[in-house]
Amino acid sequence: MAIITKLIHGKKYQYQVSSYRDSATGKIKTKWKILGRLTDEGELVPSKRKRHDEAKKSNSNVNVKVDDVDERIDETRLDGEKSVFSPVKEEKKYEIKFENREIKSMAEIKRLMPYRPQCTNNFRDGVKRVSRRTALTKKYIELNPPNLCAFITFDLDYITDPFDYQYYGLPAPLFYVRNNETLRAHVIYGLAHPVFTSENAREKPKRLLKAIKKEYAEKLKADTCYVGKFSKNPFSKEWGRMQLSKTLYSLDYLASFVSLPDTRKEREKKKTENDELIASRGRNCDLFVRVKNWAYYAIKNFWAKGSSAWFSAIMAKLEAENGDIYADRPLPAMELKDIARSIQKWTWRNFTPEKFSEIQKKRRARRTLKYSKKNDGLELLADGHSTAEIAARLNVSQRTVQRWKKERENKRAA
Repeated sequence: MAIITKLIHGKKYQYQVSSYRDSATGKIKTKWKILGRLTDEGELVPSKRKRHDEAKKSNSNVNVKVDDVDERIDETRLDGEKSVFSPVKEEKKYEIKFENREIKSMAEIKRLMPYRPQCTNNFRDGVKRVSRRTALTKKYIELNPPNLCAFITFDLDYITDPFDYQYYGLPAPLFYVRNNETLRAHVIYGLAHPVFTSENAREKPKRLLKAIKKEYAEKLKADTCYVGKFSKNPFSKEWGRMQLSKTLYSLDYLASFVSLPDTRKEREKKKTENDELIASRGRNCDLFVRVKNWAYYAIKNFWAKGSSAWFSAIMAKLEAENGDIYADRPLPAMELKDIARSIQKWTWRNFTPEKFSEIQKKRRARRTLKYSKKNDGLELLADGHSTAEIAARLNVSQRTVQRWKKERENKRAA
């Protein structure tokens, strides 16, 4: 056993080091136990764990003598009234507060990013997953790690000003990253406490995050179809960047600037509408509609297995839906079998591989016609024809031609 002093980040720490032989492997291993930190005067300040252990040990050695008292004691007050006292153990209440956090350097922001983010200079060349140091030199980068949201990005597809957030009554964003040629920008907010977005994560923070994104996008007039996976890299020299704030915000703080919808009322309204729908068509029809829509797509996986396997799969799906939706008043098994038999016979007769291939051919033909009309319309637009003339010639609406025109302008701008 030995006492060793180590210098870590300019501070001295004292450790107790001992060696022992592992019974499983037979190898000699070393065990380090921290004793505390050494001050400039050479005094040893015990570690938190050691102070906790000493306090626990001292408390266990204290013998507390309590008189035998009934759980309920009747005592008489001076005014003659009786009062009943019961010994109540006070519980400590811990309140967790999620507050904003100030950043001191850009290194703190970089540490919130993935270790190996996806990035690219041009999306036509594809994206690659590289080290963080290399990714920070690219034009477009993935800011959030997988299943985690540390940054909220909004895509402003119009000529913007860095201080538009003041006009909309929103807090200052962390970064304003703009294309100096088109004057279109990305507005990036940082979260003091990142939100887990996986399937197993808590639903309440995810719903709050989703509502905040929706309200902020409406106020900033941002692109609602923007997914948010890739952002203009705020550390790239290709863009014009302004750091408008040094604060990472909490979700509660961001929510205080917008009026969020009452999710409880929305859920109750949706449940009421669902109950009314079930009441209008009955449990049998409701289960039939739900499972037949699923069967149209799932039958492809059972063509090779046979009709009996397909019937078993439909029956399993019906039982699952029946248990989830009608847990308090489920349909009996015989009625489920009748519904399953009806769905199985019709889909097995009408959704054969040959008929499915015919449906696919018709869909491809419609898609080809749609794209050919779009290409013809773009050529007519290039020739200088009006929107009304192109719509009449191609037998489409003027709104469709305007959408083609806007998509062409967006591609040129990108």
